[in-house]
Amino acid sequence: MSFEVTHIHFAVDLKEHYQIKDIKSYILGSIYPDSRYITKVDRELAHSKESLSDSFIDSDFKKGWQAHCVCDSIYDRLETELFGEFDDAILRNAIKIVADIYDRQSFNVQK
Repeated sequence: MSFEVTHIHFAVDLKEHYQIKDIKSYILGSIYPDSRYITKVDRELAHSKESLSDSFIDSDFKKGWQAHCVCDSIYDRLETELFGEFDDAILRNAIKIVADIYDRQSFNVQK
């Protein structure tokens, strides 16, 4: 689970794989699942296993959504590999903030 810039950076890195036609829709899809923090939609609806299947991606928006979920999956695995199992929300958010700062410095998000 990453923050917005990390998700956008990851999605942009995958855009050739997905053969994107509408980049704005794709980028919006790449951050959409975390809108649940504002909308209070259940995480399972925004991050369902279905979103990882090929049949899910019928639009550039859903391609971005899928890229988001793939990013989360990889991030979760790497976090556990690097830091082990832990259940500390403050530490978890601190790690995501550092990753997002790194992405902001190494990736032109405005472009």
